[in-house]
Amino acid sequence: MSSVRRLMATLSSSSSSLWKNGLSLRSTQSTSIVRSPALLGYRRTFRRSFVVASSSFDNDNREFVIVGGGNAAGYAARTFVEHGMADGRLCIVSKEAYAPYERPALTKAYLFPLDKKPARLPGFHTCVGSGGERQTPEWYQEKGIETIYNEPVTSIDIEKHTLTTNSGKLLKYGSLIVATGCTASRFPEKIGGNLPGVHYIRDVADADALISSLEKAKKVVIVGGGYIGMEVAAAAVAWKLDTTVIIGIGAKPAVGPFESVGLNTTVGGIQLYDRIARVEHVDHARRSAQHCVKGLLSAQTHNYDYLPYFYSRVFEYEGSSRKVWWQFFGDNVGEAIEVGNFDPKIATFWIESGKLKGVLLESGSPEEFQLLPELARSQPIVDKDKLENASSVEEALDIARSSLQVKASV
Repeated sequence: MSSVRRLMATLSSSSSSLWKNGLSLRSTQSTSIVRSPALLGYRRTFRRSFVVASSSFDNDNREFVIVGGGNAAGYAARTFVEHGMADGRLCIVSKEAYAPYERPALTKAYLFPLDKKPARLPGFHTCVGSGGERQTPEWYQEKGIETIYNEPVTSIDIEKHTLTTNSGKLLKYGSLIVATGCTASRFPEKIGGNLPGVHYIRDVADADALISSLEKAKKVVIVGGGYIGMEVAAAAVAWKLDTTVIIGIGAKPAVGPFESVGLNTTVGGIQLYDRIARVEHVDHARRSAQHCVKGLLSAQTHNYDYLPYFYSRVFEYEGSSRKVWWQFFGDNVGEAIEVGNFDPKIATFWIESGKLKGVLLESGSPEEFQLLPELARSQPIVDKDKLENASSVEEALDIARSSLQVKASV
């Protein structure tokens, strides 16, 4: 669960020069911006003069540029379309070969054996993960969105509003959204981090390479004990492999070419109760991307109010004897109280200074899952002794639910 606290979050740069030069920061599976009212007024004035030069893609001028091609880019593109600001105005520059897709599939159904009906593109392009339209490459063409694939951005000049790609292509932007995501942490080369058979999962190419190894393997060791590591482990079990999960080494923001312009990625974040945290989860990637675009296009937007959350589903392949779902809301700080066991379900409650700060539930009912965000957002005072002595997950949830009622009556 330590990965939950490291999950990526909203980044807000403290450098005024970045804001003045039309740079909106987004990074990860994802991160977004915290809106600056002064910035928005400047941008709106700038954009009116820039539209004349960038109403089409006949030159190297682009009114809006998104660097990165993951979840955040796809949901940001959809929001531009919803506001009528995409056609002939928006360009997405990605180092990947595909239109933005729902990256969580790579550690779930994408890894299933062929006889378990694995997921493949175009089946999981954004925004199907939230019930939206499948944004295939044709969708971007129909909406007038320029897409540049297989082109990592290598440098940026924020004074001139220009980007340079790996092939030497120069792009001029009016407003820039950095949505480059995270990169997987790697083992040092001196301890075998680059040996054949050592895999890291971040994109389709990584997942394809792993599948090739799974087809020939007898044993697999998963280095990563968070929910992504558990998803990979569950997929390996579907291949009937001897599977061991060891530790988690996490991820880090992929902001290489932007660090040279004074971008301090350790500053800022979303407000999580009384502290700052990063949130590296797809739900935040989707929501913060949409909020980022709304803040860019409108002089008035609501504050970004996000309750940290993650979910996962494993053993969902055809023929599985048991499917497992996890949901977590809040923050895993303080003392952890575990209730129940794997059969039939488990729950963990995090208590700090008597308050319920976070809750994880495995294989709950729809009604039980609906209770979790209410508990995490309200942070009620709970009876820790009662939770510790609860004989079942149902009893523990009833104890937590009653604490909500007590708080409401005070």
